[in-house]
Amino acid sequence: MSLVRAARPSAIGSALVISLLALACKQENKADPAAQKEQAAEAPPQAEKEAPPAEPAAPPAGDPPSVTAAVTIVSPGEDPKVLRYAFQKDQKKKFHLKLTVQPKITVSGQKMPEAPKTAFEVTGTNTTEEVLPDGTARRVASFEKFTPGTAGLPEAAKAQLKSTFSALEGLKIQELLTPRGELRGVQIVELAAQNPGIYQLLENLQDGLSNAVLPLPEGPVGKGGEWTASQNTRTAGMEISQTTRFKIRDIKGDKIMVDVTFEQLGTPSKLEAAGMPPGASVELVSLKGEGKGKAEVNMKTLDMSSDVSLTMDVHTRTQAPGAPGPVESQTHNDLSVVVKLTD
Repeated sequence: MSLVRAARPSAIGSALVISLLALACKQENKADPAAQKEQAAEAPPQAEKEAPPAEPAAPPAGDPPSVTAAVTIVSPGEDPKVLRYAFQKDQKKKFHLKLTVQPKITVSGQKMPEAPKTAFEVTGTNTTEEVLPDGTARRVASFEKFTPGTAGLPEAAKAQLKSTFSALEGLKIQELLTPRGELRGVQIVELAAQNPGIYQLLENLQDGLSNAVLPLPEGPVGKGGEWTASQNTRTAGMEISQTTRFKIRDIKGDKIMVDVTFEQLGTPSKLEAAGMPPGASVELVSLKGEGKGKAEVNMKTLDMSSDVSLTMDVHTRTQAPGAPGPVESQTHNDLSVVVKLTD
């Protein structure tokens, strides 16, 4: 499956943070003029009101372009050996992901009321449908349930979150994953909902696909061994670069236990949001994040678990039609991501 690589939750985390902030603050800050201007530009799409396209979008022909990280060994460690995933045809794994977000927001220099901590939970099944001669697996992730935590949110935000996430239930996404954990292709193979907001959220999810699987180095590593993975990603118009460092705490048979640290930077850019009013724009001024966590992976059974925490500081500039000037917003986010794949 691949919802969030134990070490690299940046793409999905960043995208969900920005969309969540817009939802969480709207109803609480109506009295603030600056907040009203920002809200007009950042309003999320109403999934139930979006007109569907004339025909469902077809999956891309063939396999999409590769999405890989540059992996470099820093130290081979003790008794190094080559690490590879052993995919098996018809192998099925249940997955569970929980993302918790706690934002603190400042708009035009004024601190906003603290937004509630919000959790998203996703469950489903991952099936290896085919193993190619080189060991690459063709896998399908079936998303069975999306559960957004809504405690403390305004009623309008609760309804929006439930509508958006329930539309994703039944989603199926196919991927090609090499024995080193390299993503060779991702495409949607089944999706009932058809609207711009859903497709934008899926774009964010796709970048996180195959990320429950650690990227492995080409050469051998052992206990105490370290390697880095560097990658540039694009999500919702954001260009994010991330460098992740892995260190093996221990190896027991086919199971490896890894410590993870990472840092990320966002390039100034215009954000892409479905349903944005004509003339409105949201610019990413800066994004900086860092985090750490632990992961355990069984190379043979593909049982995996990870627990990662991170902080993310996001600075945006919003320009609403007719407004005298842009609105500056700074958000500090504390996030945690827990992923489990089991029988």
